[in-house]
Amino acid sequence: MILGGGSRSGAGSRGNSSSGGSRGPKETVYHYGFNQDASCVALGSSRGFSVFNTHPFRPSLHESVGGVGIVEMLYCTSLLALVGAGDQAGFSPRCLKIWNTKRQSSLFDVAFMSKIVGVRLNRRRLVVALERALYIFGLEKMEKLQELEMGENRGGLLALSAREEPSYLAYPGHEPGVVLLHDVLSLRLINKITAHKTKLAALALSLDGSLLATASVTGTVIRVMSVPEGRWLYTLRRGRSSCTIFSLAFNHAGTRLAASSDKGTVHIFHLSSSSSSSSDTVPRSPITLQSNGSSIPASSSFSSSFSSNEAPSFPPPSFPPCSSPTTTTGLLSFSPHSRLPTFSLSSLGVPKQVTDVVMGVEGTRSFAQARLKTHSINNNKEGGKWEKNVCALIPSRGGSGLGREGGREEGETLVVLTAEGHCYQYAVDVREGGVCRLVDEKTMLQEESGSQAVAQRLLSGWA
Repeated sequence: MILGGGSRSGAGSRGNSSSGGSRGPKETVYHYGFNQDASCVALGSSRGFSVFNTHPFRPSLHESVGGVGIVEMLYCTSLLALVGAGDQAGFSPRCLKIWNTKRQSSLFDVAFMSKIVGVRLNRRRLVVALERALYIFGLEKMEKLQELEMGENRGGLLALSAREEPSYLAYPGHEPGVVLLHDVLSLRLINKITAHKTKLAALALSLDGSLLATASVTGTVIRVMSVPEGRWLYTLRRGRSSCTIFSLAFNHAGTRLAASSDKGTVHIFHLSSSSSSSSDTVPRSPITLQSNGSSIPASSSFSSSFSSNEAPSFPPPSFPPCSSPTTTTGLLSFSPHSRLPTFSLSSLGVPKQVTDVVMGVEGTRSFAQARLKTHSINNNKEGGKWEKNVCALIPSRGGSGLGREGGREEGETLVVLTAEGHCYQYAVDVREGGVCRLVDEKTMLQEESGSQAVAQRLLSGWA
C-alpha cells in the first residue's frame, strides 16, 4: 500500500462539458448508492461522478474526472471517497482518492496492492475492503489504524454504522453465514454471529447502529439481530423460491426494513414485537456495550461548500507505508479463524421440522411490495433475472418519519436505484401496506461526455 498527499493542482469540471460538441460513447454505470442517511445519491460512471438530492430528486453536482468505479459520500459534506474504474491509466481500481468537491482536488491518495472492492466511511473512520483484507483509517488525519485479514469478499460486502460512537463494522467471516462485528474505535472484534447456513449476500446496519440485517445467497430468509449482542430479534421471509438479495435498508427509525432482489421486486417488512423470533434458542456471546446516546446530525440536501465543521482536514502523512495488504502490522493481534462457542439444535437430535419452527425459518411476510418498472426487458433482465439494484427508505415530504414512540407517521418513500441509471420513487402506505405506488422516475446519466483534458489534469497527481 502506497500513501501520499493529494494532488491539489488537478481540477474537475462541473456540468456536462463536451469536446467539439460531439457525443461520446454511451455512459457506463459502475457504481450507485446512497449516503449515510439516504438524503443523497452518488453515481460513478465512465464519465466521472454525480451527486443528486434524493427527495425531491434533483442533480447537485457532476465532475468529469474519468472512470469512477466507487464513490462514497460523507453525509452531505464536500468530502467523497473515489476509486478508479481502470478506464484511465493511473486511476485504477487499486487507487483511492479522498476528494474535496469545493476545491475540486484530491486531499489524499492511497494505492493498494490489489483491487478495492468496497469503501465505507463515517465522521471518524474510513474502511477500505480488498478481496481478502480490510483497512481501517482514522479520517481526521488519514492515518492507517488497523489491517485485518478476512475470507474472500469479491463483492465488497460490509456495513459501517453511521453513528460515530459507538461505531461498528460488520463483514463476512471465513465460515459460510458468519458475520464478524468489529468495533472500529477500540479496534477489536466484539462478536461473531452465525446468521445463516449459507454464504452471506447482503448486510445492513440501522442508522443508529443498534440493528443488523443479514441475508444469504439462498435469498428466502432475512434475519435482524441486535448490535452488539447479536441476539436474533426478527426472522423475515421474502419468499419460498431462491433469489439474489441485492440490498437491505432500514428506515430512519429502524422500524421497517426494505429488501431488493433479482426478481425485480422490493419487499418491505414491519419490525414489530409480533414478528420477533425467539432469541433464547441460540447462545450468544455475553458482550454488552453501552451507547452514549449521541445523535446523527440531520442533513437534507447536498452542498459543495466546505468548512471545518463539515469535513476533517488532512495534513501530510507521517507514517510508513505497509508492504503487503494481507499482513497484519501489529496494531492488534487478531485471528479471524478463532471460534466462539456454538451448538446447533440438530446436533441435539431435534427433528428438522421442529428446528425450522424454533429458529424462525417461516418468518414474517412483507406488508408492502414494489415492482420495478421495465423500460426494456432485454436491457433490464438476463435469463429472467434483474441486474443489481439498491434501495432506501426515507421519510416522505411532510411526513414525520418517526418511530413507534416518536408520534404519528404520515408515510415513507421507497427509493430504488438500478444498473441502467434509473431512480424510482414509490409511496409506501405504512398503515395499509400493499403495492407501493410509483410517484417519480428519473435518470442519473449524463447526456454529454466529459472533458478528457480534465481527466488528464486529475491523473497528473499520480505521475
